[in-house]
Amino acid sequence: MLLKKILIITYYWPPYAGSGVQRWLKFSKYLPDFGFKPYVYTPENPHFNIKDENLMDDIHPDVTVVKRPIWEPYSLADFISGKKAGNQGLVANKRSGLRPRILNHIRANYFIPDPRKFWISPSVKFLKKYIKEQNIEYLITTGPPHSMHLIGKGIKKEFPQIKWVVDIRDPWSKFDFLKNFGSSESSLKKQASLETSVFEQCDKVIATSFQMKDLLMPIDENKFECITNGYDQEDFKDYIPDNQSDNIVIYHAGLLNKVRNPSYLWKALDTICRANEMLRNSIKIQLVGVVDQDVISEIQSYSSLKDCLILEAYKKHSDVIEDYTKASILLLLVNNTDNAVANIPGKLFEYIATGKKILCFSDRDTDASRIVNPIEMARTISYEDKLENIEALKSFLLEDNKGSMESDEFKMQYERKNLTSKLVTLLLQL
Repeated sequence: MLLKKILIITYYWPPYAGSGVQRWLKFSKYLPDFGFKPYVYTPENPHFNIKDENLMDDIHPDVTVVKRPIWEPYSLADFISGKKAGNQGLVANKRSGLRPRILNHIRANYFIPDPRKFWISPSVKFLKKYIKEQNIEYLITTGPPHSMHLIGKGIKKEFPQIKWVVDIRDPWSKFDFLKNFGSSESSLKKQASLETSVFEQCDKVIATSFQMKDLLMPIDENKFECITNGYDQEDFKDYIPDNQSDNIVIYHAGLLNKVRNPSYLWKALDTICRANEMLRNSIKIQLVGVVDQDVISEIQSYSSLKDCLILEAYKKHSDVIEDYTKASILLLLVNNTDNAVANIPGKLFEYIATGKKILCFSDRDTDASRIVNPIEMARTISYEDKLENIEALKSFLLEDNKGSMESDEFKMQYERKNLTSKLVTLLLQL
């Protein structure tokens, strides 16, 4: 069978880990089942320090991976800050102090759309020849970093017949953190101009959430479609829930920072534990990955929670799924920011696959709550909720997992192979 050839341009790719990796790793895994031959173009030396070598096993043998060197301006950031800049652009948070403010200003106003901009020209130059040699028909660019879309723009200019799909995982010019970084009005206009030019020239825009369209620059509605993230059924082939423990394990893996800190939960748990010794001895708060020190300090400020807290370093994906088997409640934390309406944490779909209870912190009108609310074994709580709802939370903690499990039909709409089928239908309609 003659396969259709598709080029995927992504900054994130195994052995590097994180939510940005999973989406196109899984799409590329199943695209060959639908008659597509994926080529993946990615940096050979990204400034990203989280690795999971096991993810390499998910790369389909029909996927051709092309890696090229990238230069990123982190030596400048290291010089200014006096320490490693990390992997979140140049600096991830708005902080006090002169050096962080300088870094924020540089990040927001000189590296537009982002610090990976220096990879655009060499990539376009290389890919012009490569696309012609391989006779590639379809192009995917996924961002952030949104520099990947500018590579796509350069390719579309050279090959107007190529079918180009822009994949948006986070907002671009309307991303709320840009203002936190100190973007000037002029810089925001430049971001918006680049974003508009990409949407005008691409053939389709897909996004990970339904309301993302409202956070993008004006776009032809016929070009927009939502294809959410999902779960891979193969990742759960050996999954067997372990409900034998007497402990109530509240579990979260991933980044837990100030913009998704459920302060109400810690305070409510403290109240519950102080009133009930049995619960105090059985509740465990298991947090895996990067947890902001301020969040840790807040939890530990409650004397009844000090012994409940279990902190663990980043784990490979298969180990997180193993943790799900022992968890009682899976904690879903939607960013408590202006862009929260379009923030659907990728872990939500794996939570659905587990059949475990889900405790979601989110406003009521977010895309995440839209998915969570119909689930019988899930509860959504606002970050602004007060302790009046403590009895409802206590009841949820104590409930057994014996509500009706979600139907296979509900689950399978978020299964990775089915989502790939949806992507393929979109591609063939271009």
